[in-house]
Amino acid sequence: MLKDLVNELERCSKSLQLKTNRVVWLESVKAIEKLAERTDDIADNIKKNVIDELVNYKKFSYDKSFRHVKKAKDEAKVAYHHTSGKLHRAKRAEDITSSDVSSSDEEKNKAKSCVDRYEKEKEKCKNVYAKLINDMESKKSAYQGEMFKILGRADDFERKRLEHFKLMFTALQQVTSIENDTRHTEMLEKFQRAISKHNADSDIEFFNKNYGCETRTKWPDFEDVHQ
Repeated sequence: MLKDLVNELERCSKSLQLKTNRVVWLESVKAIEKLAERTDDIADNIKKNVIDELVNYKKFSYDKSFRHVKKAKDEAKVAYHHTSGKLHRAKRAEDITSSDVSSSDEEKNKAKSCVDRYEKEKEKCKNVYAKLINDMESKKSAYQGEMFKILGRADDFERKRLEHFKLMFTALQQVTSIENDTRHTEMLEKFQRAISKHNADSDIEFFNKNYGCETRTKWPDFEDVHQ
């Protein structure tokens, strides 16, 4: 955004600007470029010192093992029910084919083969689903015990979490602070030097001498039409 502003100001500076006004314009553009650089640095530092740190804290501070098992169990459940549905439709198709006197032996065998395949697939999904349920059941008591421990440590955990947020707020304040940024001081000095050069009277005098009433212009003589 700031870089776009700098480019637009540079483009505008090519229009008819005279003497000190043009000088101040161009030097102000150069001063703003420092602000654009700092804005990019702020964005980079916020990502590195704040956002990435929050992501890492979440990654290493929360246990995912039980949730991972639950997710796998839910996926296995969906697969099992999906396969059961396909088996049900295959059996209906087989019943229709078997009762249809016009069906060939090849069609009947194909329908039966489809049923057999889905029965095996269903059984496989059922076994996976059942195993994951058993895994969850076997881990439930340990998980509950761990949860009670976590609840017992809740105050310490929450204190550490909030203290980490305080560190992040401090980091955010530091990366957005301008007091110690030399470019900020440099930008202010450039602005002050540029603005001090601005002189409206000098620009008007320059215009009059080169383009206005003080130019040596030979005005044409006009004949009197009545003579």
